Formats: sequence, structure tokens, C-alpha cells
Amino acid sequence: METNKEKIRKICERFFIPKTLNDCYEFFRIYAECFFRFIENQAIKDETQISRRDAKLVTQMIFTKTLSLKKILEGIDYNSHDELKLNTIIDPTIIAILVRSIYETVLMFNVVYIQPKTDDERLILYNLWVHSGLSFRQRFKYNTTSKANKEKLDDELLQMEQLKTEIHNTSLYKSLSETNKKRIETRLKGRDYKIIFDENNDIQILHWQDIPIKMGLREGLFNNIYTYFSIYAHPSNVAVFQFQDMFKENTAFINLTMFNSKSVFILLGAFIADLLKLFPELLSVFEKLPYYYQISISFQWRTYQR
Repeated sequence: METNKEKIRKICERFFIPKTLNDCYEFFRIYAECFFRFIENQAIKDETQISRRDAKLVTQMIFTKTLSLKKILEGIDYNSHDELKLNTIIDPTIIAILVRSIYETVLMFNVVYIQPKTDDERLILYNLWVHSGLSFRQRFKYNTTSKANKEKLDDELLQMEQLKTEIHNTSLYKSLSETNKKRIETRLKGRDYKIIFDENNDIQILHWQDIPIKMGLREGLFNNIYTYFSIYAHPSNVAVFQFQDMFKENTAFINLTMFNSKSVFILLGAFIADLLKLFPELLSVFEKLPYYYQISISFQWRTYQR
């Protein structure tokens, strides 16, 4: 007679390496339930520290992206007015664009919230991140005609100066070599934030492809994957001719959907691991989930660690 442990193992094996679209769909549902329970227990309005409040909002963003992926896996079809029909398909390029967004969001979270080891590092990384977003928004000042929007952009310009001042006033910044100070100033001017401090307080400039290794993910796991997903975020000729090939065979778009989904499952598992580091009180929420939820999610993180 099959034991309860064997039953759980069989259920979990569906999600360790999903083999069907239905497995992928169900795994997105598991992740969505996990994020929903986290959000339900995170009181954003009671959070006094703005940076931590933002971290909780990132959880909500990941939740809605996960739900969107789950919805896409239901497929699309079309019936024209003259009774012509498009059979149900899934567009893997839409999934790839969403996965790219999740990739950037998960990696940003790690760089800003998990990699910093001291309060000064946390302040510098968070302020760089906020500054980069506000700096991009300043591009609108030449296009907006609304008085309210102009005033908002002026206020944000003042906020950017305050963010820089806070960075410059940290003991860490003051102790840095001129070379490392220049690296921070270059990030501020370049609307970027992706840096990490080593044990000697030397600054390493990061690119999107570098960060998974810094997170502890296996080397080579995401080699060139950012470039792969970026192809579909832009109307490149490659995206066009690959789109043609996706639907020549009935299984081509399914195989691509499976590949894209498997990549995001690893990223979502890594995000949950980081979330539990930042908010350890959520561990009790995680442990209340069905046991096979916990095992399936943990597998995605632990199996692909270095």
C-alpha cells in the first residue's frame, strides 16, 4: 500500500521538472497561492521604513506577473465573423517578455535588499535604485504640459538631490577610495544602481548577466538567457522569423512555452528564498502551506544553487 510520503513524492515530481503544460499551469497556481499568503500577512500601511514598504510592493508585483503567466497558459483562440477559426495556441513570445520582466525584478530585489551587508550599503543601494528610476522620469519634463506634472518632476528633482546627499553623507562613502567614489557617481549619472561591495569595500559594477551567480545560482544556469528573453522584447528580425517557426509544428510553441516556464520557476524560487531572508517572519506563513507546495518551491531554489 502506498504511504503518504510516497504520495507526496509523486505529486512533487510533477513540479520538480514539469513535463506538461498542465504541470506548468498548476505550478504557477502554487506560486501564486504562496505569494498571496505572503501579501495577506504583510502590512504595508504599518511599515514605517519606506525601503521595506517598497520591498513588500515588489512582492505584489511578482504576484501579478505570476498570475499573468498562469492566465497566458490557458491559451488564446479566435473565431471570425465568417466562421474562420484560429485553434487554441499559446504565444511563447509574450511569456518571454514577462519572464524578462520577472528576471529583472528578482535580480533587482537581490542587489538592493539582499547583497548589502551593512546599513550604509543598504542605504546606498536603495538610494541608487530610487535615483535611477526618478532620473529616467526626468525625461518627461520636455514633453509634459500639465502644471501638476511639471511640479511633480520639480519635486522629484529635489528628491534626487536629497538621495545623493544621503549617499555622500554615509561613513562608507566618505571612506571609499576616489576610484570607488567615481564608480558611484557614474552610476548616478548613468541612471543605474547595479553594484556590489566586496569585503574590502571595493565596488564591482554588475550587469544583468552577472547577478544570478552573485545570488548563489549555479554558474552557467542563466548564461545568455537575458539576451534570449530580450530578443522577444524588441521587434528584431530574429523575433519575427522565430515567431514563424513556432507554429509550423503543433508542438513547437508548446516546447518553447515549457522552456520559458521552467526558467521562471527557478527565478520565483530564488525570489522566495530572498524574501524569507528579508522578512523571516514569513517563514511561518510558508510552513503553513501544503507540504508539497513547500517541497516543490524549495526544490527550484536548492537544486540550482552552486
